Amino acid sequence: MTEHRFVCDLELMTPLRLSSGDEADLADSALRRSGNGRLIVPGTSIAGAFRAYVETITGGSCGGLAASPGHASKNLSACACAVCRLFGDVNPGASPEARASQVTFHDAVIEGGRVRVVDGVAIERSRRAPSERRKFDFEEVEPGAHIRVELRGTGLTDDQVNLIGAAFTALGSGALPLGGRVAQGCGRLRAKADVAVRCRDTSKPEHLIAALLNDVSSDAAWPDDGSAACERDMAAPELWSMTFELHSPVGGTFVVGDPREAVATGFDRAPRGGVQAAELPASSFRGALRAASERILRTLSPVAACDPTVREGSCATRERESRKTNASPPKRCLACQVFGNEEWGSWLRVDVRRKVSDAAPQSPSTGKPFDHVAIDRFTGGARKGLKFDALVARSPKFDVTLTAPALPKGDRAWVSGLLALAMRDLHDGRWQVGHGSARGHGWFTLAAKPCFVPALDEQALTAAVQALWSKTGVSYPEGTGR
Repeated sequence: MTEHRFVCDLELMTPLRLSSGDEADLADSALRRSGNGRLIVPGTSIAGAFRAYVETITGGSCGGLAASPGHASKNLSACACAVCRLFGDVNPGASPEARASQVTFHDAVIEGGRVRVVDGVAIERSRRAPSERRKFDFEEVEPGAHIRVELRGTGLTDDQVNLIGAAFTALGSGALPLGGRVAQGCGRLRAKADVAVRCRDTSKPEHLIAALLNDVSSDAAWPDDGSAACERDMAAPELWSMTFELHSPVGGTFVVGDPREAVATGFDRAPRGGVQAAELPASSFRGALRAASERILRTLSPVAACDPTVREGSCATRERESRKTNASPPKRCLACQVFGNEEWGSWLRVDVRRKVSDAAPQSPSTGKPFDHVAIDRFTGGARKGLKFDALVARSPKFDVTLTAPALPKGDRAWVSGLLALAMRDLHDGRWQVGHGSARGHGWFTLAAKPCFVPALDEQALTAAVQALWSKTGVSYPEGTGR
């Protein structure tokens, strides 16, 4: 029997969020930990990410999940797709052809990871203000932690070894994130070295003896180097992406508050990451981008974007009601198709990184303090007890990448048109990012035109905008410029 062992050492590039479902001492949601208290990435999370990616690169869809819209039927026969042959059947039923997974995933221990508590709040997009009773916080692992991912396979063919190798390549390049909130840029990893592949054939006496005399996690128990089996290229099909640079005007200010930094600096509000390396959380940018996109959609058609604050008008509410009555799923609004809701996963993933040029690194910022006071509108004077201050970062720059691995090719045009218009509005100052936009903070411009993959020239971009108008059922006016 032939066995393979895959090991890859990785470094966390963006925060990792993996909720255990329990509350922490200082947060509403605690990270996943093992019985001895060590931070881990469960093998089930890794297996789910690998399975989804392999399904993407094989270009098929598992027949065992086709019964939806709710749960797949247990009466379905075993699926014969390449994904189910490798990772096991979703609905084995009573079919004699059903099989278990050929791959075993191990829990990955997180080494050297600092845990921080991050505050979040739900924003009512209509008021651009915090929603009542929607404040929450959670634990996350800071970037820089080390994770070793290991899996073992039995009876793998060369093609199956190649599929697993392709998934490891995506994992090490950040294209295959782990954990929760991946649509907000979390869980991206960077490989510290190439994936190590070892194999053994226990039908050979020397391999069987090596397996019996050595610890299973040591290379001595796996006599053969199987790296050559992963040399063939099996790249994923071309996926949609959009990349651009955000620059704050000279002297511009920016802040996304962090209570820990506020305590450390003595200010009531201070930027996450500190003034020298201020962070723009992908969740903050994503929320502002969604609000701007919804405004564009509602301008074209009032029904193109639902209102999640109104129970009857929410796509998520309608989907929950349809499941209760076993009715057909309702048609989702365009905003929920792109950004998701409580019942539908997002097409869009947002990755934001602070821009640091090797040729001309940014000089550390000392920050800029602001004093504020609430005004009593009746007396016209300062309201007693409502004095506060803030420390903000100055002139930050960020690289932003939007990707949509699950975006159907037929929807790429209008989605590109929608996001291009949203970026134009950002560049023109129609929306801002972060805290204090009404006080002049969070204004950004684009350093250059966004870069699309697949590439879009001026004519194609105009066609994408026209596709958006057509998607909303509005006729594109003749003679309209871009």
